[in-house]
Amino acid sequence: MRIRHVTLAPGEKNICVSLMSETWALLLEEIRSLPLKKIDILEWRVDQYRDKDDMEAITETLRLLRQEIKEIPLIFTYREQTREHEDACFHLYEHVLQEDGIDFIDLEQSYPVEKIRELVTQAHQKGVFVIVSHHDFVGTPDREWIGHYVKRAVDLGADVVKLAVTATTPEEVLRLWETTYLLSRANDVPLMTMAMGHLGRFSRIGGHVFGSCATFASGQRCSAPGQLPVADVYRLYQMLADE
Repeated sequence: MRIRHVTLAPGEKNICVSLMSETWALLLEEIRSLPLKKIDILEWRVDQYRDKDDMEAITETLRLLRQEIKEIPLIFTYREQTREHEDACFHLYEHVLQEDGIDFIDLEQSYPVEKIRELVTQAHQKGVFVIVSHHDFVGTPDREWIGHYVKRAVDLGADVVKLAVTATTPEEVLRLWETTYLLSRANDVPLMTMAMGHLGRFSRIGGHVFGSCATFASGQRCSAPGQLPVADVYRLYQMLADE
């Protein structure tokens, strides 16, 4: 799977960084502080943006953002945790899919099935890829659950399946790696897997060995526990590069 200059496939060492600023001025400062040549994908976490309910502001910010990041693939993500704000979340996705500039939308697998399918259809009609994601901030599910989750995400129309778990023991990191390895060999859809937390750091630099297509590193702020700075991840990847 290729998006602009980036290939998403098992074993690829792609680095994604989330943009977490609250205003365009801060977002611009954040982008210009990043080593963009070391970043493969950017994610705009619009849930962190102060004007996220202003559709005109979102459209203009997206236009300026695309000008600034040039050809770097962009994920548009609204990470809404409360059911009462889901309608606003869906409305925002529907609005942004009418605009240009994004390459992916990220949808939580917990959203209503009919809404996920609707947004998947709209995205694909626009030529936008869909990431279906699940975040477990407590632990690491068993292999059977992960397998069912990946199948469900694929059935919903995901182009990429993302799974972020929390590792509290080394065994949980190994479980994630083993399951990722087996599922990446059994599915054509790229998997983006990682473990959060202190122990999870190892999964963020070694996940590609077991079939993950990308990892998340931190820019000015971490978007999840256990992320390593993007410059450090890039340096480690260079050290681990095949000769």
